[in-house]
Amino acid sequence: MERPRHEIGLDVQNIDLMRRQPRACQKWVLPGFAAILVTLAVTACEPDQPAGGQVADAQGTIGGQSSSSPGESWTTTGAYLAGMTAFQQRDMKVAADLLTRALGKDFGNAVLSQKTLVALMSDGRIDDAIELAGQMKDAGIKSTLVTLVLMQAEARTGDYEDALTVSRDLPGDRLMQVTAPMLRAWLALGAAEKEEAALAELKPLQEIEGATMLWQMQSALISDYVGDNKKADANLLAAIDASVTIPAQLAEFYVTLKLREGDEKAARAMVERYQEQAEGRGEDVATAMDRQLGQPKPKGPLVADIKRGLAIAYSQIAMELMADDYNGDALWLTRLALDLDPKLDIAALALGDLQRQVGHLDQAIVAYGQVPETSIFRRPAQLSVAECYRRQEKFSDAESLLRKLMNENETDISAAQQLGQLLRSNKKFEEAAKVYGVAIDRLGKLEPEDWQLFYYRGISYERAKQWPTAEKDFEKALELSPDEPYVLNYLAYTWVERRENLKQAFEMLEKAVSQRPEEGFIIDSLGWAHYMLGRYPDAVTELERAVSLAPTDPVLNDHLGDAYWMVGRKQEARFQWTRALSFDPEPDLAPKLQQKLEQGLTASGELPPETQKVKSQAGNTESGG
Repeated sequence: MERPRHEIGLDVQNIDLMRRQPRACQKWVLPGFAAILVTLAVTACEPDQPAGGQVADAQGTIGGQSSSSPGESWTTTGAYLAGMTAFQQRDMKVAADLLTRALGKDFGNAVLSQKTLVALMSDGRIDDAIELAGQMKDAGIKSTLVTLVLMQAEARTGDYEDALTVSRDLPGDRLMQVTAPMLRAWLALGAAEKEEAALAELKPLQEIEGATMLWQMQSALISDYVGDNKKADANLLAAIDASVTIPAQLAEFYVTLKLREGDEKAARAMVERYQEQAEGRGEDVATAMDRQLGQPKPKGPLVADIKRGLAIAYSQIAMELMADDYNGDALWLTRLALDLDPKLDIAALALGDLQRQVGHLDQAIVAYGQVPETSIFRRPAQLSVAECYRRQEKFSDAESLLRKLMNENETDISAAQQLGQLLRSNKKFEEAAKVYGVAIDRLGKLEPEDWQLFYYRGISYERAKQWPTAEKDFEKALELSPDEPYVLNYLAYTWVERRENLKQAFEMLEKAVSQRPEEGFIIDSLGWAHYMLGRYPDAVTELERAVSLAPTDPVLNDHLGDAYWMVGRKQEARFQWTRALSFDPEPDLAPKLQQKLEQGLTASGELPPETQKVKSQAGNTESGG
């Protein structure tokens, strides 16, 4: 009988669950500040919910047809409807193309022009956005985004005094309450080159609950820019101490400052402090930061110029928005940051993540490629490129990149773990086991969270038909984390299939179900264990519950059909097998289902082996034998 997917709950492809997750896009500020930003999305920037229309895909097509081919004829209404649908689907290239067509020269149409402006900004067409913002202003439209874009036009050419004047028109809404003081501080510094003027513009942040850390960090960067090292040092350390978890960029600033001062001891202490909270040895950002120690002393200020200061301010707010899933606003903020500083690593990484989340994988790869080779975020960016390749089914490209990353760093765990996931998902189980072994060998002292690697390697060994070795890995995973339901489920299920340790296996499955009562696959394991032991009425009860939780899974429906057959409910059994066939089963399961539909379970040879013997064993289990 086909085995169900026992590794559910831990997505074999979800690399963001791995310990390599960088600290780039975590929250920057204290929890109180989140309440401000949860509702800060600029209302005019959020897409309306379209009543209908076709969905634009990631390649810029609607209904399979090119949405923006040169010379293609669109009615104004058609371009508007398709553009708004693309906007809703976060396909900003298509949205920008079509909404621009729909808008024409009607710049006084406040809603449509605003949507078009957002789409242009989000697609990185800042030149076009600047042109449109000027036309909107001339048409009498005022908005936060129009002001920001016009301010950007002045800042990108170094006209900081004019940009500061434009910034005075920014409203006092929730977003600008936080963002505007940081922008004005850097513009004032560029215009007057005086620390006092910049810090005066930044002062309103002190009065916003939860924004203290932002004020401290920005103050530190400004003080460092003008050569006030002592004040910069104090404020950076205060910002770090105010953080629940230390953002990587903030830690890097402090390490760089200390190395520049020649205080390697303090720099090393900060690296160790960051590593301790990084939740996993081999975490790529921490490793890259550690490599900075012993390098030539850095020179120059932490922020090289005013444009980078503005870009960092934009990226800080963008990452806070990403943490609360306001990715639409985060996208155009990130684009503004990269327009001012195309080499800002944290913004490039954030843009890659935003594009990857909506399936724009080619664009994500380009964005990740903008992360400089010397950046502490370079390896996380490359790991994300490999994940994009995997999602594009460019498996050889993904494997080559991951092997390169794994082999070039003998302490690496992240690339090895991700490569193991890739190989296992492609059924290269023996290779996957070897790669997981590389990661395990590099762990050093084992910690409770390391159960995952033993679990994944155990699955690989079991699928490669090396059960004794797999069993040891599952037992080691439980030794590290005794109550992990997925390990309990997999090990116990396999014991039942092998008719081993039956009493212990049932106890483990019941514990797994009690911890994950919403997981249909785990309940299926318990039900299938009853079936394998000849307890068919009990199997029906559990398998019905499993199918109710995962009604479209072919394996679970197949199992329920088998159980129905064994209790004499043969019409219902055939119904379940038919359902299983309709849910796109794996190639090796489909012919078995068809055979059962044609011949029944007994004739198809799918009965549990040694049924009477199993029933006897089940009785022994129930009596504690």
